[in-house]
Amino acid sequence: MSLAISTEERADARLLAALLRASVQVIGFWALLLSTAMLIASLLVPKLSPWMMALGATALCLGATERILAFRLALDLRLFEQLAASEWHELSALDAALARLGLRQAINDAPTRPWTDRVQGTRRLFLWHVALVLLQTSTAFLFLFGLRFLF
Repeated sequence: MSLAISTEERADARLLAALLRASVQVIGFWALLLSTAMLIASLLVPKLSPWMMALGATALCLGATERILAFRLALDLRLFEQLAASEWHELSALDAALARLGLRQAINDAPTRPWTDRVQGTRRLFLWHVALVLLQTSTAFLFLFGLRFLF
């Protein structure tokens, strides 16, 4: 089955690419900045209590997880930019390429993923990214707030 990409889908792709760009560049930069601050603070403070070490480690693990998710969002960003620019003429060609590279599970019964599933999946990843960075921010602020009591 071959599905041509409609004008509406190209408009959706442009908007999703803009949303993902903001997520990766702005929210992702904030998360990277937090991770750097956490690492520096952890190295500069000689004695941390176990709960402070746990908070610091949690914030750093959340930061590492955010980087992995940001990589995935950056890939989706580029694919949506290509879809919007008509570099892919059919969704089936994109799905076949992703399956050949092992980036998508090949499904014989439904070789082409519906557009609505793509949009919902991307929105879900975006929301996970935001939630992860909010959790990292909260954890980092608790850590930094706890440092006040050490000095």
